[in-house]
Amino acid sequence: MSFERTPVENFKTLVGEATDYHQAAVGNGKLWIFSRKFAEQTAFNWGHRVHFTGGYAIAYDPQTKKFEAPVKVPAISSEEDAEEFIFTHDGHIYLLLTNAFGEPAFRSLHKWNEKSWEKFAEFGSPSAGEARSHIYWALADGNHKGDKIITGRGDFIKVYRLKIDGSSASIDLEHTVPQEVNVLYACPVGGVVSGDSLLISLGVHGCGFRWENNRFIKVDLSKKEADEVQVEGEYDSLPSFGFSGPFLKALTKDGQWVAIGGSTQVGMTGSKFNDQVWKLSGLQDKLEWTKCDMCVPEKEGDDFVAAFDESNGRLYVVTNDAV
Repeated sequence: MSFERTPVENFKTLVGEATDYHQAAVGNGKLWIFSRKFAEQTAFNWGHRVHFTGGYAIAYDPQTKKFEAPVKVPAISSEEDAEEFIFTHDGHIYLLLTNAFGEPAFRSLHKWNEKSWEKFAEFGSPSAGEARSHIYWALADGNHKGDKIITGRGDFIKVYRLKIDGSSASIDLEHTVPQEVNVLYACPVGGVVSGDSLLISLGVHGCGFRWENNRFIKVDLSKKEADEVQVEGEYDSLPSFGFSGPFLKALTKDGQWVAIGGSTQVGMTGSKFNDQVWKLSGLQDKLEWTKCDMCVPEKEGDDFVAAFDESNGRLYVVTNDAV
């Protein structure tokens, strides 16, 4: 397994004043790259890098093997108490706007039309409890009966179903994970759906924040039951991604969850780029990590620009001179 390298002009020189961070997604047969700029959340003593406050987008066309002209993207919102997911569903790219503090709640869903984010659904203004703490959100790879599954943790980890149907969308609470299942008070940082099973990937606060490479919460979406499951193996047989875990996760057509690139902790505060790719198999049975025989290209600075096309199993990684 290896990468096909296509030389291209650095997209950051094409957009003018480029941001330091980006988010990528595949939609309508193209690889879209969206700017992410820092937005202060002064009322909450916080801050984050997001796209919904406006910026630019640029598309790479695999047919022509070139970048198209960049697009100036107007802002969706200027709310401080807001967070975003950018994801692909049924070949289209969407942006889901949620709240960022308190208890999980949802604002609106927007669909990318290659010029702007067209509002697709309105979910109302979040008012789910006192905004005293930061919410950890995660969008699961794959789908359940055609729907996207989302997890968010305020006081508890909650599981939601996002149904996108034609010209409308709805979000419903599926399950609340009991605290006795989440004994480490872990936070969702990813997830994957296989059959009726949802595996929630976790991170834990301690001396910093640490991804749990051998521990998941498994939710039966039909029975509405949850339990903790673990991956057996010695340290060397498990991925060594630190902090929030792999930079990119994806579900392959053969039913394996892929963890792509990340950072590995060095000393107490340092880190180095980890170019490894791992597959998690046995998603409905006995979990097992396997290291792949490929590595991802080195990222530029702190910006890892990559996306996985679930329709054809193609992984895109963008460097300063190639795709």
